Amino acid sequence: MSALSTELPALRQTQPPSRGRVLTTLTRVESAKLGTSAVLWLGAVGGALVSLGAAGSVWPLLTGSAGLTYRQANIGIGNLPVGGLRIDFLSFLLMPSGWLVLAGFAMLAGTWLGRRDRRCGAEELLVVTPTGRAGIRAARLGALVLASSIAVAFVFGVVLVVQATSGARGSIDWLILLDGCLGTTLASWIGYGVGSSLPAAFSLFVPILYVGGSFYLSVWQATSVLSSSIEWLLPTPPAPSWSAGLGFLPNIFPEHIVYLVALLLLTGGAVVGLPLRRGPEQPERHRVALGIGVLGLAVAVSIGAGLQAKPDSYAVASPSHATWAPERYSVPDYIGFDCSWVGNSPLANAPRGAAPCDVSAWFHDHVPVSCAADRSLSVCVYRDYGPVAARRLLAAMRSQAPVLAGLFGRPVTVRMVPVNASSCFAGLGKIAIDESMIAYGEQFDPGYLMSCAFPLPESEGLPVDDPSIGGVTLWLAIRSGLVTAGAAKTALVSEPDGVTCFAFANLPCDAQSGGVLSPTDGGLSWTRADIRVGLFLDRYRQSRVVAALRPLLPRLVDATLAPSDLEHALG
Repeated sequence: MSALSTELPALRQTQPPSRGRVLTTLTRVESAKLGTSAVLWLGAVGGALVSLGAAGSVWPLLTGSAGLTYRQANIGIGNLPVGGLRIDFLSFLLMPSGWLVLAGFAMLAGTWLGRRDRRCGAEELLVVTPTGRAGIRAARLGALVLASSIAVAFVFGVVLVVQATSGARGSIDWLILLDGCLGTTLASWIGYGVGSSLPAAFSLFVPILYVGGSFYLSVWQATSVLSSSIEWLLPTPPAPSWSAGLGFLPNIFPEHIVYLVALLLLTGGAVVGLPLRRGPEQPERHRVALGIGVLGLAVAVSIGAGLQAKPDSYAVASPSHATWAPERYSVPDYIGFDCSWVGNSPLANAPRGAAPCDVSAWFHDHVPVSCAADRSLSVCVYRDYGPVAARRLLAAMRSQAPVLAGLFGRPVTVRMVPVNASSCFAGLGKIAIDESMIAYGEQFDPGYLMSCAFPLPESEGLPVDDPSIGGVTLWLAIRSGLVTAGAAKTALVSEPDGVTCFAFANLPCDAQSGGVLSPTDGGLSWTRADIRVGLFLDRYRQSRVVAALRPLLPRLVDATLAPSDLEHALG
C-alpha cells in the first residue's frame, strides 16, 4: 500500500497535459517567436518613422499627436518636378499612415506563420496532443493578438514620448490605441488565413494589395469618386477632423472599435472553423467557430452601415450640435461658416445682437483658454495648446497690431475657433484664427491680421476684389512694415514677373485685374487698383488717415465705400 501511494504522484506527473495548458503554452511560444520577428519590428519602426514625419509639421498636442498614427503623412515630398510636371500624388504613394504601414508588416508576419504551419505540417504534429486543429489555430491567433498589440503600443508610445519632450500638452484619447491594436490584429489574422490556405505566391501579394487598397480608399480622390464616408469602414481609417475644444468630428472610434471586434470574430471564426486542409476534424468546435463568424458578419454589417452614414467632417457653427452640418468631400471646402448652407441656424450661445453663424460668437463661449497680450493685441487659444502657443502667435502678429488697434480704437483680439473657419473676420478689431493655423503649420502668414481685418465682398456668391478694402489693407501693410511704398510704386508701373489670380474672384487673370504685389510668404495680394488707393492714403499722416477712416469703417465692412469717398474724406 505504501509503495502504491508513493508511485501515484509519479504517475500523475506523467499524465498528458491538460488542453488549457497546451493552448497557453502554444500561445506563449508563438508570441515569443513573433516578438523577435524582424518583419514585425521592421513594420513598427517604419510606422513610427512615418508618424513622426507627420509630427514634424504639427504643433505638439497629445491627443492630436496620438491621432498622427492614423494621419496620411504627405508632408514635404509633394509637388516633385518630374519631366516638367509637378507630381503631387508621389507624397500619397510614399507616405501612408503609420499604423497602415505596421498593418502591412503584421499581415506579412501572419502570412509567414501560416505558411510555416502549412509547410512543416505543424497541425498534424500537434493534433496528437489533447489540443485539436481548431485549438492550434486559436493559439496562433492569440499569439498574433499579443505581438500585434505590442507593436502598436510601441508606435503609439514613440510618438507620444517625442511629442511630450517637445512640450506637448493635453489629454490622450486611449480609444485610438485600442482601435489601432484591433486593426493591426485583424490584418495579422487575415495574413495567417492567407498563409495557411492559399498558395505561396499570395503571401506577398495580399499584404501589398491590402495596404495599397486601404490607402487608396482613404484619400480624398477615392472617397469623392466612390462614396462619402467609405474611409470609416477601413480597419485603419484616416483620423477624422479633430478640435481641442470639440474632439473628433465625427468621433468614429466607439463604433469603429465594435466594428473591428465584429470583423475579428468573422475572421477568427473562418480561420478556426473552415476545414482549410484535409485531416481529422472536430465538427462540434468547427460549427461553434463558424457560428461565431456568422455572428461577427451580422454585427459588422450593422455597425458598418452606421459608420457609412457618418459624415466626413462637420461645418461647425457653434458648440451646440444643433448648428452643425454634415460635410462630405463633394462639398466645397470654402463653405465653413456660411449660414445659407448651414440653414441659418442661430447660435445657441450667441450674444444679443449677434448674427447667425457670426464667428465672433465664439469669443463668448467661455471655454478655458490660454492667452497672451500686449498693449495693442490679445491672443487666446484653447487651453490644451497652452500659453507657449499663445505667445508664439502674439510674437508673429505683434508688428501688425499697433496700426490696426489705432484704426479700430481698441486692442485687436484674436481668438481660436475650432477646426477650419471659412473666414477669419469676426467684427471690427476681432479676428478668428482656426485651429489648422496652429495645429498643422510651423509658419504663420505675416499678413494674417491685415488679411483678416475686413471681410471680402462677394458678388453672386463669389468673392471679388474691392479697391477700397484692398487699398486700406495695403496702407495698413505699408504702415506696419510688411511692404514698402517703393515696392508698391514699382509694382504699379513695372511689368510683373507673375500675376496672382484670385481663385474665386470674378476678375480676369491679367496684369490689370490680377494681383501684382504680394509680400514674401504672405497670403495677401494687391491689384493695381488697390495699389493706387493704398499709395493715395500713404501720402497723408497716419493720424489723419485714422481719423478719416474711423467713421467710414461700417461702410468699408459692408463694401459700400468707393475710392472716391476716401478721397473726399481726406480732401
